[in-house]
Amino acid sequence: MLLQENREHPDIEVAKYRLASSKEARRAGRYLGLNLQNNDQGFVGNINHQDALDLVTRLNGFTLFPGYFAEFLREIRDGGSDRNHKVYDENGKRIKVAELKLINRDITEQTCCSWKGEHLDLFVSCEDDDLFVEYHRVNTVGRLVPVETELDKGTLMTDKCIDLYGWLIAHTSQGLPLNNNSGGGLDYSSPGENSVVWFGVGSARVGLSCGGDSRVSDSALGVRLARVKI
Repeated sequence: MLLQENREHPDIEVAKYRLASSKEARRAGRYLGLNLQNNDQGFVGNINHQDALDLVTRLNGFTLFPGYFAEFLREIRDGGSDRNHKVYDENGKRIKVAELKLINRDITEQTCCSWKGEHLDLFVSCEDDDLFVEYHRVNTVGRLVPVETELDKGTLMTDKCIDLYGWLIAHTSQGLPLNNNSGGGLDYSSPGENSVVWFGVGSARVGLSCGGDSRVSDSALGVRLARVKI
């Protein structure tokens, strides 16, 4: 799917679904010392945060930081609910509304017996009691650049259930929810020292976790591949 060029970035191609095992992916995994296998939901799991970022980098791509992920999910939701909102694939062909609804359900719909999620590109550290974030974004000439900066003061720092769409349309420059986000159905855990970010859905919750442990891997926690359109 295409995230069309705007003031923040050039055209970005984002995979519709999480990375699945393939000959190319397994080759990249072996280089990194990873034994990649699909889980029972059809995508690669059992990778921790750094494994996920390294894997997509080895595949000549990058992992979405929370701001790009919010833009991606907003486009899917808008295109699936408004027939006048056109979303395109990497070849410039409009994606059908029915397909967008399927993709949206894959990411956000609660299931009765399992959960699934994906790593996002943001690491939180602490220095002298201040929180800092590290992530990557694409500059206007299409180069992926690292960003290291203090956590935005407008970030919501309370664990609470927030409005999902409110986060998608209004968030900090680092992609995290604003402190004025109203209540809703998205289970949000705020950033803490040495934490990472992932988005997931299960039988009881849809969650944006900013307090995850970078060392943790789970069979149902995967990663999505993105590339700058050439």
